Amino acid sequence: MTEHFKLNRLKNFFPFIGWFANYNGRLLSADFLAGISVGLVLIPQSMANAQLAGLPAHYGLYASFIPTIISALFSSSRNMCTGMVGIIAMMTAAALTPLAATGSDGYIAYAVLLSLLVGAIQISLRLFRLSYLVSFLSQPVIAGFSNASVILIAISQFGKFFGVNVEPGNTYLETFYRVLSAALQDTHLPTLGLALLALLIIKLLPRFSPRIPAILLAVVTTTLLAWAFDFEDKRIIDADHIRSENASAIFTELRSDLAELQALQSERDAAHLQLKSIGEKSFNTILELQYQQDSLDAELANLRSQLGLNRSRLRNLRLVESPEQPGTFIERNSPALSTTDGSNPKIWKLSVPASGQDFSKVTISSGGDVVGHIPAGFPGLSLPYMEAATLLDLLPFALAIAFIGLANGMAVAKTNARESGDYIDAKQEVLAQGLANIASGLSHSGPVSGSFSSSGVSARSGGSTGMTAVFAGLTPLLAMLFFTPMLYYLPLSVLAAIVISSMMTQLRFTMFKHNWLVHWTDGFIGIATFVVTLASAPRIDIGLMIGVGLSMAVFLYSSMHPGIVSLSINNDGKMCDSSVLKDQQKCEYLAVLRFQRSLSFMNSSVLEEYIHELVKRKPLLRHIHLVCTGINEIDASGKETLSLLVRWAHKSGIGTSMNGLNERVRAVLERSGLIDEIGRENIYDTLRDAVCSYHSRLPEAQSDTHHCHWQSFCEKTEAHNCTITDCYNKHKKL
Repeated sequence: MTEHFKLNRLKNFFPFIGWFANYNGRLLSADFLAGISVGLVLIPQSMANAQLAGLPAHYGLYASFIPTIISALFSSSRNMCTGMVGIIAMMTAAALTPLAATGSDGYIAYAVLLSLLVGAIQISLRLFRLSYLVSFLSQPVIAGFSNASVILIAISQFGKFFGVNVEPGNTYLETFYRVLSAALQDTHLPTLGLALLALLIIKLLPRFSPRIPAILLAVVTTTLLAWAFDFEDKRIIDADHIRSENASAIFTELRSDLAELQALQSERDAAHLQLKSIGEKSFNTILELQYQQDSLDAELANLRSQLGLNRSRLRNLRLVESPEQPGTFIERNSPALSTTDGSNPKIWKLSVPASGQDFSKVTISSGGDVVGHIPAGFPGLSLPYMEAATLLDLLPFALAIAFIGLANGMAVAKTNARESGDYIDAKQEVLAQGLANIASGLSHSGPVSGSFSSSGVSARSGGSTGMTAVFAGLTPLLAMLFFTPMLYYLPLSVLAAIVISSMMTQLRFTMFKHNWLVHWTDGFIGIATFVVTLASAPRIDIGLMIGVGLSMAVFLYSSMHPGIVSLSINNDGKMCDSSVLKDQQKCEYLAVLRFQRSLSFMNSSVLEEYIHELVKRKPLLRHIHLVCTGINEIDASGKETLSLLVRWAHKSGIGTSMNGLNERVRAVLERSGLIDEIGRENIYDTLRDAVCSYHSRLPEAQSDTHHCHWQSFCEKTEAHNCTITDCYNKHKKL
């Protein structure tokens, strides 16, 4: 018996032990085929989401190898596939963009640190049994945040989709406007054509051949086309080879501004360090240092704006190769260009990154962007260098990503469980996701979470155990070892099309309507989270915090303002909420109240005020009965309030009684002695016993049937209780 118990505990912690209880060749074959199907989808999706996170595309492959396998081994879901997903990738980019240039070595190092920090937070939640904190992300908040994120993710890919490059704005919406403006004037048609072809394959192929992986076919087809027609067509040249006074002036100004930016940044960093280490210096010194830092921040912002303007001017230049001096380039509208032969020279554009270039050498292109060189093999496992200050800067984002990642992973697991009927252990899922993020950090990649699309493919492909995800995780490894040269020509616009197509299927605007129908506050919280997340991007964590704050505010308000229902009898002799009885008289002598929340320090005063107001409104009131079926807990403040009410009522000549006390509340009343103060004879098992007992002792209520309808209720042989819904439908106000 003890060995059996130990084995069950071991299986709970290591779910993969249970995979092999009745495993056979047929299940292995099914898992292998399903795993290959998932892996073929996982490769392009992970590369697309790595680009979304601001990482080189092949870092998505790193995140799809060991993290996917680790998550499968420890997950309680047989179809869980973990990797880089859109929402987490977008939050990663929002966290790291202010810290380093996108795609740079520093940026990648921060992404690795962020993944390790996210994993540590998630594992800590499991170890300290704090997994329930994820429930602070209510369904309306998740609905609003996820819908806004889906839209932001889709529009963030439009630049790659149309083949245009613009300077990032202060917000995603500003950047989107710039992309649309550029696309109307300068769309690269081959780039757009390949993206549209990929979208058509992804959307139409499943209707005709569901078994063929549409994403894989789109990738293979467009990559072959890009290779065959020299889609990239890119050169790296010396900036001096561009014979243009306009370009030379911009290069000179950019180099000067970059040198000034570096000097200002060093000065600002020194001021920041001095401010942090001032210790017990005077208040005036602190103000002076803070003013100096703010002034430098303003200068840096102006200088970055000027740099962005000059980079945009470079992107707008159109160059052609000089027919007289091959290897040098002049502007398309240059008077030196002779077109008397009627030929159309090839147009070249400058590829100007948002940062991180000295402009001694520049990249020119007449084609589109491709994934490019991917290092063969796996980078190995290692820990990055960590600084306490950096970890503190990343901590707020890591907390948001950790909670959103867990909510996303649980949603994936529960969605699959609805079809398979499996039991999902929430604590085990927290551990699995935490270990996957640690593995992703050790694998030199960014944060990961459960993937709806990959997990769905696993379920539809017939995966029977987590071995499906193990085989899926091995597929990117094979790609890294043997097939990286084939991925060189994969167009970035196709990766953008994969992201956009995935996002199109994840919009759930009906959630807002459903939440509003449940309660208008839920609908409002979802819509507010949605709007703030859109408006605050790239700081989408602000939308999340606003949503959580609104949820907590609504919860606190409802806790502090509990429902107190006054029960009465309708004309049919049935018990109802008196608020839905339109013109019928209520009993003036006997009040039956139902308190609909635990009685605590947060709301006990509400009950006290309600009863005092009730006595003022009903001068003939002789008895108050409290239905306690909704009171699950009672604290010292609630007990004290009940005691004061009972004493005050008795002093005013008003009787009190209760029914529906559960064991926990009754135990509190027993220990505190309040039950004797109320009188044990005034504690009833049922509402009918209490009402009819006290009604029979009130002669004025029995004689005045016009002002008290409880007589008809007590004369029935059985209690006729109708639901509040029944009463509302019968007596609702039109």
